[in-house]
Amino acid sequence: MTKHSGLTLGAIAMVTGATSGIGAALTEALLARGCKVIGAGRNAARLEAMVARLGEAFHPLVLDITDPEATAPLPDSLA
Repeated sequence: MTKHSGLTLGAIAMVTGATSGIGAALTEALLARGCKVIGAGRNAARLEAMVARLGEAFHPLVLDITDPEATAPLPDSLA
């Protein structure tokens, strides 16, 4: 794999708060560098709009990271 700005093209990153602010900016920067991004956020409609805008390298995940019951199974589900 080719490296770009210290990132391996095709690397997978998970970004929380991906639908706004710094999370959205980080998501777009990682995608521009050839990463695949799992974008987590609470708002399903915003996540789906991002899929339509950003394409197949963006993978939405509806998730409230402040909810321990929602985050507990996350490591196993991403493995």
